[in-house]
Amino acid sequence: MKKLLQNKALQYFLTSLILGLFSVNIAQAQNTVTAPSSMPKVCINTALTNITHNTTIATGIGTATNLPSGVIAAWASNSITISGTPSDSGVFNYSIPLTGGSGSVNATGTITVAPPTVASTFTGTTTVCVGSPAQFISVATSACSSITQSLNFAGTGTSSASLVITATDNFTIEGWIKPNTANGTTSIFYNNGFSLILRNGTNLQGHIPGIAFLESSAHVTVGVWQHVALVRNATIWTIYLNGIAFATSPTNTNPSTPSKGTFIGCNFNNVEIFDGKISQVAFWNTVRTTAQIQADMQACSISGPGLAAYWSLNGTANDLSGNGKHLTLSSTTYSTDAPTIQTGAQYVFNFGDGTSYTSNVGSATRTYTSANTYTVSLTVTNACSSSTSTQSITVNPTPTASISGPSAACGSATLTASGGTTYAWTEGSSLNTATNTISTTSTPTVTVSNTFGCSATASQSVTITPNTVAGTISANQNINFGSVGIGTTTVTGESNTNYNTYTFCDPGNSVGQSFTPSANATLTAISIYVYYVMMDGNVTLKIFSGSGDTGTVLSTHIVYFARRGNNGLYTFTLPNSLSITNGATYTMNLSSNGADIYLGINNSDPYANGTMFKNGSSISSNDLYFELLYSVTNANWSNLTLTGNTGNVLNWQQSSDSTFTSPTTINNTSATLRSVSIGNLNATTYFRAVVQSGNCNILNTNIVTVTVNTSTTWNGTSWSNGAPTSLIDAIIASSIAPASFTCKD
Repeated sequence: MKKLLQNKALQYFLTSLILGLFSVNIAQAQNTVTAPSSMPKVCINTALTNITHNTTIATGIGTATNLPSGVIAAWASNSITISGTPSDSGVFNYSIPLTGGSGSVNATGTITVAPPTVASTFTGTTTVCVGSPAQFISVATSACSSITQSLNFAGTGTSSASLVITATDNFTIEGWIKPNTANGTTSIFYNNGFSLILRNGTNLQGHIPGIAFLESSAHVTVGVWQHVALVRNATIWTIYLNGIAFATSPTNTNPSTPSKGTFIGCNFNNVEIFDGKISQVAFWNTVRTTAQIQADMQACSISGPGLAAYWSLNGTANDLSGNGKHLTLSSTTYSTDAPTIQTGAQYVFNFGDGTSYTSNVGSATRTYTSANTYTVSLTVTNACSSSTSTQSITVNPTPTASISGPSAACGSATLTASGGTTYAWTEGSSLNTATNTISTTSTPTVTVSNTFGCSATASQSVTITPNTVAGTISANQNINFGSVGIGTTTVTGESNTNYNTYTFCDPGNSVGQSFTPSANATLTAISIYVYYVMMDGNVTLKIFSGSGDTGTVLSTHIVYFARRGNNGLYTFTLPNSLSITNGATYTMNLSSNGADIYLGINNSDPYANGTMFKNGSSISSNDLYFELLYSVTNANWSNLTLTGNTGNVLNWQQSSDSTFTSPTTINNTSATLRSVSIGNLNATTYFRAVVQSGNCNILNTNIVTVTVNTSTTWNGTSWSNGAPTSLIDAIIASSIAPASFTCKD
């Protein structure tokens, strides 16, 4: 019995399992429908060739939407048949829901119904310059008789809705606009994180606030209805003007995360308000292809999968997509002006120069390459009829702009433009003449125009170096022969105090730096920048004669380095002061006996008067970060300082005569000549500096005289240069013959 019950339990389990699986299979059965057998373009009041969709699972259809009047849909034997004679023109993106079965599935397709006649009337540029685009736009009567109004902003008023598009990729915004003016920056469509705008009046661009402008070469025309769109497709932005795609730069900049809402005709701050009219606006949570955007341009209403919001703005601000994104209007009006839509038409523009353009878009641009008068024609054809219109355009020659003149000069440069009759420079002393004087380093641009009003530009970079100004050294000095400076002065001698990286010195390795003193002095200490001590131990500092570490060792000093993390200058005080000679070359060398140390070096602006060495080999692109401490005997005269100069000090000079017949060059490029670098003077000496600004003239400064007195004169009351000494002659002046006399002491 127990076994039987067990078997019944097993039977029950298996039965339940089978029924469950069967139920799951039933629940998973989905309606399916095929694409339409055709998407016809027919003439109004002409019977359709039946359109069919095959279905599975479904047992019928619901109410069809957006079929033309006179056309119906019926279902039988797993097939939908669309038939009838359309009595309305337009592009009809229909949708038919399937019933029965499972899932929300719709049969969709497009029927294009053309009006009985088409108009080929167009407006366009009548005069243009070679190289500038001419635009031609159809002004045919609208085939959509139901579209009679648009939303009018006129630079005031706002329109907004709760956030429509939340995605940051794969979306489309599109609509019709008619600008009134070409001023500044205005916002057409804004969905926080990205927008479509007019910049500089007519330039159609995208915008990612706070991140980038999505620049394009598309330009709208004031006073004409045009269709615009912005598409984000797999990170790539594309702008459309009248169904023509324009690349953007940059292309792959990501929008910010949306959060603030959707705005039509303004941005989220209710500013940058569009000045003009807007109509037939659609936001899509999907990428619309070029063909789909061109079809939308010919549609009397917008529908289809992925439609996030659709505002016809034909006297209503309601969202006609059914998603409830109704607009809230403020200070806006409706205008009895609407875009002209010519359903199902093909446009053929012949530009008169052997080129043509064919599309289903009623606009075209042409850039002519030769001056002439051309006849432009537009032929418009639809399923019902065809018509042609013509227009004449004059293409005037464009001047060839050029600039002659130097690319570098001292003080100023004179540039001369040619190629036209009028000139306009961006900068300089003569902005509206062919010849212009440039006084600062810049890249001036000149716009050259001819008698036809055509223009071209040319630019030239000019480097202007200020003229050299020598400056002034002050002032003359008087000292007595045999006088000497009192005491000594401690100064920082040669140094390199820039640090931007480091070099490693571990046991058995050495790092060195050569230097050339600019004074006869005593070297008392050397400071080297240590970036990090990784392992403590001894290092040895040696001073060699000459450049490198093969000369005579003049000084040796051993210092213990303790490991630490902080950095800074390590000062080596020499055990014995070392006398060094102005102009001679020496090398300091730091070698490790046990410490692992990182030394600061400069590899961007190497020290001009020395060379870095590592393990005896020169590294000319690097320098140690170091400072030398000198002890210099004070001189018997004062420092000389140059002021008011324009340009660099190339060197200083001294001479025993005021004409500088055979001057001695002093290798000092500082504005101050230190007396201690020269030493005591025992004869009258003349000094000057040599200054140059860039490649401009080299100028000598004024001459300063340090007069060394060898005598002192008694005038009956006092001595002119102090009391006489064994080295200073005493001159006793006499007003009575025979004459004055001179003596020592």
